[in-house]
This record gives sequence, structure tokens and C-alpha cells, in this order.
Amino acid sequence: MDKVLEFGRRALFYVRVLSGYEQRRIRSFRLEIQKRLKQAEERKATIRKVPEQAILGEVRRMVEEMQTLNKKLEETESAIEEYFKPIDKEAEALMKVQLEGEERTMKNMVKVMQQQALFENAEVLCDLVLCTPEYYTCSLPSIVYRQRECILVEGHIQEYVCELACGSICSGSV
Repeated sequence: MDKVLEFGRRALFYVRVLSGYEQRRIRSFRLEIQKRLKQAEERKATIRKVPEQAILGEVRRMVEEMQTLNKKLEETESAIEEYFKPIDKEAEALMKVQLEGEERTMKNMVKVMQQQALFENAEVLCDLVLCTPEYYTCSLPSIVYRQRECILVEGHIQEYVCELACGSICSGSV
């Protein structure tokens, strides 16, 4: 009896194959398996993406927090700058006045040093030639210079020394 059943099963199988039923069944089974595989891969990909999405969400949140913090810092900086702007202007004006004063002082010091150097040069020049001390008054009012009149080359040395000392020609007594 088993042989008859086996023969019947084979005959039925041949009929199904010849009619195309078995081929359609195999094709549908293969499509169903492909669908299941695709769904499983999609689930697997979503499971993999969940940690990535969580991390990306956390990163986005941190970036947004940092941006808001930067905006607050910029606003605070601008508020501080506005607060100190009048003080900065006053300090700048004070520094400018102080620098101008120092500049004037330096110019005066340079003038005095130049005059002193000219006096020393004039004295050395007169000391080289046999000289006698005399007092000469410059043509500029209220400036008296102690100069030496040189006996050897009287006129030229006298005028030269005075020009070096005060910038104008002096008159003197011999």
C-alpha cells in the first residue's frame, strides 16, 4: 500500500509540474522568503541606526546648546563694551594729554641738550686757540652766554661760537 501511495504522490507531483501549479507555488514561496529577508535586513538596519540616531540627536542638542551659549557670550561682551565705552574714551583722552605732555618735555630736553652740546663745542673750539674769557650778550633779549673771545682770529671765531650757541649773531666787547 505504501507503494501505491508513493506512486499516487509522484503522479500528482507530475500533474502539478506539468500544469505549472508547482512552478507558481515555488515562485511565490521564493518571493515570500525574499520579502522576509528584506524585512529582516530593514529591522537589522533600523536597530543599527538607533544608536547612531541617539548619538546624532545628542550631538545636535549639544551643538544647539553651544550656539546659544556663544550668543549669550557675544551679547554679554557687547554689553560690557557699551558699559566701558565712556571710560575708555576718558582714558584715551587722558593718555593723549599725558603723551602730549611727555612729548613737549622731551622736545624741551632735546633743545637743552643741543644747546649744552653747542656750548661745550664752542668752549672746546675756543680752548684750542689761545683765548681770554669775556661775557657776550646775544641779540635775543635776556639771554647772556659766557663765551670766550679768541685773540688770534677775533671776528670769525666770536661770531661762529655765538651762532652755534644761540642761533643768532652776538655782539660783544673786546
